[in-house]
Amino acid sequence: MQKSEIRLYQHYIDQDRTSVRLSVLVVVIIYLANYHAKLEAASLIWLFVMLSLQLLRLWNLRQLHDALSQPAALAKRLPVLDVVAVLAAVSWGAILFVFEDGQGDFLYLFNMICLAAILSLSILSHGLIFRIYVLFCTTVLAIVIAHANIVEPFGSPRYRYAMSAMSLLYLAFLLVTSWKYAKRNRDFFQQQVAMESLVSELKNMHATEKVLRARVERKSARLERKARQLRVIAETDGLTKILNRGAILRRLDQFVLNLTPQAGHFCVILFDVDNFKSINDTQGHNVGDQVLKILTAEVQSILRLNDLFGRLGGEEFVVLLPETHLPDAVDCAERIRDFLEHNPRMRAETGLSVTLSLGCCAAVAGENPIDLLGRADQLMYQAKQMGKNRVAY
Repeated sequence: MQKSEIRLYQHYIDQDRTSVRLSVLVVVIIYLANYHAKLEAASLIWLFVMLSLQLLRLWNLRQLHDALSQPAALAKRLPVLDVVAVLAAVSWGAILFVFEDGQGDFLYLFNMICLAAILSLSILSHGLIFRIYVLFCTTVLAIVIAHANIVEPFGSPRYRYAMSAMSLLYLAFLLVTSWKYAKRNRDFFQQQVAMESLVSELKNMHATEKVLRARVERKSARLERKARQLRVIAETDGLTKILNRGAILRRLDQFVLNLTPQAGHFCVILFDVDNFKSINDTQGHNVGDQVLKILTAEVQSILRLNDLFGRLGGEEFVVLLPETHLPDAVDCAERIRDFLEHNPRMRAETGLSVTLSLGCCAAVAGENPIDLLGRADQLMYQAKQMGKNRVAY
């Protein structure tokens, strides 16, 4: 059984409970309106049967409600609805037989009006399920027509035939109305279930999307970290952990590209360690590597945050000083030279006094970066030729 059908029976149960209350009220009204001392026993029996039937309906509705969560059990109880509908129709039709002796035309018409009202109002409950309503209506009207034409004929045959035809037309009207009502409700519950299914599916898709997005974000973050690590590795000198030759040359290209005659200026300091080959030959390469590591750390400690420091190779280093004029760059080079020459850490860890030869020059707008490094390199060699441990500019 589909979920929409279960939803329909749930609505039927709720509506039929209201119908039971209304039926009890109408039964009492009919009984009081038709009460006659001659028929007291028959009318009391009818009242008892009708009230018992309403209790049976309530009991059956409760059983159906308990079976809603078990489609197989619900399907087994559905035929009981048909039986109850037929019993209810027979009981209502019995009005014409129980309350007939000694009654006037007005009360007979009142009974007929009550039956018509019951048939119409039952659309709100029985009409939800077209099969049940067909059984209920056809049984009641069959009893009415049989009573008027066979059991207690009244009026002329033409009058009875006209009344029977009107009753059949009324039955057709009720059945068409009930069919439309049942179809509308069935479509409504099917759409409701489809919408809930769609909403549930969308929620599941949203939850899946959140999980996937979180995974993608985590993977993207890991990839980004790895990419940064690779960039750092690609741009970092393995020994000294400062910018390597490729990275420092790219930064130099950017500085030169942004340099114009009207604005912008920077300087370059190129230096190497004096007698470094002798250190490697006499002290060993391990000591030479230690010298370069200490030199890098000490030079970085006196540079500005926006200064760039890189190793070109071997014992050769370069410092890029943005927004710096030549006199200030020469002062910086002197500080580097003096700081390394008298550096206590270098002496404590290597037992050596390290000196530097430095070449310092200012960049010129439009100059090729290689030519700029060449000028700094020539100045560094001038410093060496002048006796080392000095700055040439």
